[in-house]
Amino acid sequence: MFRGNYDNITPHRIMVNDWYRTSKYEESISKCIKEGDTVIDYGAGSGILSYMAIKYGAKKVYAIERNYKTARFLRHNIKKANLEDKIEVFVGDAASFIYKNDIVKIDVVISECIGDHLFENKMIYDFYNLCDHYRVGRQIPDNMSLCMFPHLIGLKNNTRHEFVDFDSDIISEFPIDVAYFENNSDEKEFYYKLNHKIRHHDENVLFKLSWKYDLNDGLLEKKVKGFGRKGFIMLYFYVELFDKVFFTNHPSRPKTGTHSYFQRIVPYYEGDINIKINPLYDQRGNEGSPCQNIVL
Repeated sequence: MFRGNYDNITPHRIMVNDWYRTSKYEESISKCIKEGDTVIDYGAGSGILSYMAIKYGAKKVYAIERNYKTARFLRHNIKKANLEDKIEVFVGDAASFIYKNDIVKIDVVISECIGDHLFENKMIYDFYNLCDHYRVGRQIPDNMSLCMFPHLIGLKNNTRHEFVDFDSDIISEFPIDVAYFENNSDEKEFYYKLNHKIRHHDENVLFKLSWKYDLNDGLLEKKVKGFGRKGFIMLYFYVELFDKVFFTNHPSRPKTGTHSYFQRIVPYYEGDINIKINPLYDQRGNEGSPCQNIVL
């Protein structure tokens, strides 16, 4: 996932141009997929993960995409690659796919369902629902953690993330039509940049999700001892995609020309902190208006 507007193709340009992100997913898919697998790619976007699954031996991929404009781009790419017999596009959400394909045998579910603070919409809930319904033995991501660095000072605000030329070498093996990526008018945005180095530690984990994590009550809640003065907390994810392939948006991640993720920086005031996150929040546009489902 990406913090931005999915009604144009620009976010997908930024996502596939982030070599750290793309290479981590390819490494995990190369370890996960077995010859002859039937795979679900949930939230397929440009189709890059579907192509990776086919490359590493999948015989069939169901590419699920609920955004109609993105689905047109996805179909275009699949047709251009002559993969229509191997990659089947389904326009809709997870529930509608299950309803129409209840008894299909699925071996693996893969999804780029991760938001800046994991839960930008209900994709993670839907991802687990697909894994559970089809009783798959393998999944990407495999384990997900939402983490918090407790007290930030020395933040530099309003640092501009500038336009970066597209590096076609990153996707040279995959038939994505880069002509659709020429419009970069929405690519510039402001974000927080940390002035000091911070490392990820296990004690920073707020919520650790795994195979059977129950999100049905619609609320994740954690109380954290306060820090004596107002400031900021940083929320970030730390994910095991598959078999010790780790992926994070922590500031220590490799510096790439294009960052498709940023951390969530949330202000707080004196006193103890009660963090509440609604993992079922799914209002359109939540990705572009951060923290609508976070309460402190």
